[in-house]
Amino acid sequence: MGGFILCQAKKANKPFYLNDINLNIYTIEELCFYLCNNLYLINHSILNKELCNWIDVELEMNQLANQLVQTLSSQSLSRFVLTILSYVGFCDDDELEEIQHTLISLKDQTEEEQSKKKADNLLNNGKFEIAVREYELILRKKHRDKLGNDFYGRVHHNKGVAYARQFQFDEAAKEFLKAYDLSGHDESLKEYLCTCMFLMSDEEYMRMLEEHPEYDEASEKMKREYNMQDRQYRFIQAQKQHVYQSAESRLEEIKAEYRKTLV
Repeated sequence: MGGFILCQAKKANKPFYLNDINLNIYTIEELCFYLCNNLYLINHSILNKELCNWIDVELEMNQLANQLVQTLSSQSLSRFVLTILSYVGFCDDDELEEIQHTLISLKDQTEEEQSKKKADNLLNNGKFEIAVREYELILRKKHRDKLGNDFYGRVHHNKGVAYARQFQFDEAAKEFLKAYDLSGHDESLKEYLCTCMFLMSDEEYMRMLEEHPEYDEASEKMKREYNMQDRQYRFIQAQKQHVYQSAESRLEEIKAEYRKTLV
């Protein structure tokens, strides 16, 4: 979406409500922005006459509305979306091709995989509470024989991230541990140990490690990473302080030189 986009003059008096993000939109550009930036939230529910009527009546874009009505019979999500974006000129050809590829690839995924993409998108956009609900819906309909432990382990892990971002560390720890039990990924174990450090006293944490010697390697790795990050942080702070002191010294020199000119 490089360059300038010439916006339509018409703004709707009555907005169109987007259920997925709980938002009212008033212009065709807002609709295009939603479509481009929320591909993983879009599903066939958007293929409806209500949206076509809104474009026709509220935005007075009769030609576009007629084209969209004609696409409804095909039930092609990519065709519907691309019709809107290309008509408005919101994207260039390369961007349209990429969007089409994404929508087609989503079509080949299972319902659970599509739902995870949607939940991950919500998580990345700071919609933590809604993301948790989406992950819960996926986990209620588990088909482990179809998607495997690794997939559901990633669902639990990301659900844990959503809880942690809301400072709900008790719930986050449970999800990270479930994720590790299912997938065996070190990242989930590290996140579990991190949340435990928030929740436990030093004595409780050390006792847990004694009871679970299989956590030792991950715990040591986490300490090394923490120490490295701490050293990097201290180095950056020292550099900032040095720059500040150098600037302050130079400022004093300039002041002294200026005062001499006043004598």
